Amino acid sequence: MGVLLKYCRRVVVDGFANRQIIEQAPNLAFLQQRFGIVDDTQEVSQEIQSLLQNTNSTDAESCLRCFVSHQVEYLCMQLEGRFGKQHDFTATELLPYVLDSVREGVICNSSSLITRVLDTFDPSKGSLSTWTIRIFKGNSDVKRILREHGIEQVTNWMILSYMKPGRLQSILKGQHTETEVNKALQLLESFHEVYCTQLWQQRKTGSRSRYPEPTLEQLSQIGSKLVPTTTPKVIANLFTDS
Repeated sequence: MGVLLKYCRRVVVDGFANRQIIEQAPNLAFLQQRFGIVDDTQEVSQEIQSLLQNTNSTDAESCLRCFVSHQVEYLCMQLEGRFGKQHDFTATELLPYVLDSVREGVICNSSSLITRVLDTFDPSKGSLSTWTIRIFKGNSDVKRILREHGIEQVTNWMILSYMKPGRLQSILKGQHTETEVNKALQLLESFHEVYCTQLWQQRKTGSRSRYPEPTLEQLSQIGSKLVPTTTPKVIANLFTDS
C-alpha cells in the first residue's frame, strides 16, 4: 500500500497559500483494482504513464498529478534547505505558484507547471521525476521569486550562452567521436547565432529577461540550420539531455 500512496494523495494549497494533503479516494480504488498490492514504484509509474498517453485516462492523470505534486513540494523544500537562511527564503513562497489549489474542498488544476510536466513528458527520453525537475527549474515564477531573494540558478541556457567552441571541444574530446564533437560544435554555433543574438537584441530594448527557455520558433530556427527536418522537441532534447 505504501507505494501507492503518493499516487492518491495530492499536495495542494488552500486560499491562504497553506499546504494541504488531499486524499483522492477514486485514485486509490483505481490503483487497487489495477495493481493490487505492489512493491515496484517504477512499474506502477510506467503503467500509469502509458495509460495516460494511450487512453487519456482521467484516473491516470489524477494519479500522476498526485505523484508530481509530491516531487514539486520536495523541490521547493530542497531550495529552502540550500538558500533559506542566507537569502531569507521559504518554500511556502513558491507553493502557490507550482501546486494545484483547493477551494471549498474542490481541487482546481490551476498549476500550469504540473500541467506542462504531464503534457510534455516523453517516457522514451527519461523518467517523469527527471522531467519534473527540468520543468520546475525553467518555470518563470520559480525563477522570478528566487531572483527576488537574490538567488540566481544556473541553467543550461546560461551555460551554453557563455560556452566557447574551444572549451566545448576540450570537454568532449576523448569521450566522444570526432563526428559527435563536430555535431555538438555545429549545434552550439547555431544556438549562439539564433538564441544569443535574439537575447542581446531583446536586452537592447529594455527587456530584463535573463536566460529564458528558448521558444518553439527559436528551436525551429536552430534546427533549420542543421537539418531542415529536425523538430523543435528534438533540438530541445539535444540541449537538455544529461
